[in-house]
Amino acid sequence: MILQDKLIAGLGQYLKLLQETYQIDIHIGGVSGSDQEALSALLALYSVHSNPYCMLLKQQPELWKTCVADKKYLAHKLQTTEAYISGTCHCGVREFLFPFTDNKGLWGYISAGSYRCEPAKADRRIGRICCRYQLDPAAVRAAYLNYLKADPPPAALLVQLQMAAAVLSLLAREHIIYQNQQDRQSLQQQLLLDKLRDALHTGFSEPLRLNQLAQLCRCSRSTLQHLFSQTYHCSISSYLRRLRIEKACALLRQTDQPISQICAAVGYPDPNYFSQVFSRTTGMTPSAFRQQQR
Repeated sequence: MILQDKLIAGLGQYLKLLQETYQIDIHIGGVSGSDQEALSALLALYSVHSNPYCMLLKQQPELWKTCVADKKYLAHKLQTTEAYISGTCHCGVREFLFPFTDNKGLWGYISAGSYRCEPAKADRRIGRICCRYQLDPAAVRAAYLNYLKADPPPAALLVQLQMAAAVLSLLAREHIIYQNQQDRQSLQQQLLLDKLRDALHTGFSEPLRLNQLAQLCRCSRSTLQHLFSQTYHCSISSYLRRLRIEKACALLRQTDQPISQICAAVGYPDPNYFSQVFSRTTGMTPSAFRQQQR
């Protein structure tokens, strides 16, 4: 276990170095959890794709659902290749996916982005989503140009990400990741967690209650809490609070909306309570955060 912990720690440092060196977004998908604390923490760290352009568009619940569907489609394509693949999402974001496998086949992937696609394709897709969801085309295009990289990834980065995927394959095959009958979560549990996360990400602006979520997932409150905390090492309420604050940060950074509107948009009808939660989470008030980002 000591050797495994060192390998996991080294992988975490390696991924962080790649992010900082190449200024890219890294996301690990397809893996729902681990029985090894260090690996579970690493997976949780890269479980959310939080590029500001994507977060701006994911304020629309339907766009979030479409993003999830795009990822599942690309993950399906990975089952037929041992190399990496690239694809462009419905919002014009190009990503590169690197598979890692367990003893039975594809187990997950490392996604590297976020890159621009061909200008003509980007214009068509941005125009389509702006028209459908009544978004400001100028603001969306500005975010696209500001937060997505124009040049494709260099060959050296592709090789380095393949190496990182190979390390995750090694960990999977050593049964650190849940993948055998004793350690791996059942398919039913994985679907339950997917349904719960979708509910949190699409309904974060609503007053979600544990009873409501348990009813949606068709399980008891205690089962839902235990499964979620066992997988993500935090409570559902903590995850939802972090998600709401991330959304609030994106709105504070990217829009001029009044803070009173932003707090309501992320599920906090009381501005004073929102300010308290925001300050405890980020270490500064919403106003100070907005001023720092400008």
